[in-house]
Amino acid sequence: MWDAEEEILGFADVQLGAGLTLHWNFPELVEAVLRQRLDVAALPNRNSRPAFVIRARLYARSRGITEGVDPAREGPPPDEWLIPPISGSLNRVGGLSGIEERVRAFVDATLGAR
Repeated sequence: MWDAEEEILGFADVQLGAGLTLHWNFPELVEAVLRQRLDVAALPNRNSRPAFVIRARLYARSRGITEGVDPAREGPPPDEWLIPPISGSLNRVGGLSGIEERVRAFVDATLGAR
């Protein structure tokens, strides 16, 4: 998909998103994550914060949750989510449904504050 975007548009959506985050003064972590195209193996440090954010996006996709750009991929989550320390953290918050509940509460509180 990214190759087609670059050929037709001259850029890929990840480049546009990364550029916008810098323009809007988002943290560099956000820009780094967007620029990586969900490829943890391509990161210089597989244990960096961008790598964990990319892993979280891949996990969400495996559970059928997507931000609308990346297609959902039904199936079991990647194996690395089933081992400590990630599995313990996920269990402490009530699994994916616990995270979804917290995100909904955050969004509701944020939108209600306007």
